[in-house]
Amino acid sequence: MSVFKITTHEKMSDYEEIKAHIMSVFLRLWNKRTNKELANLYRVSVRKIIRYKTEIKLN
Repeated sequence: MSVFKITTHEKMSDYEEIKAHIMSVFLRLWNKRTNKELANLYRVSVRKIIRYKTEIKLN
């Protein structure tokens, strides 16, 4: 599986990179992955994934 990277001039932090990838997943509507699967994919907690998702929805 490829990770979609949004290239910018400055290096993105891991936080922004994960958020950008989740956003691209949202836009492609294959959000069939559960929060737990996403958490395992990025090696972060489920709580963080939920936080990223809520931030994306607010924007």
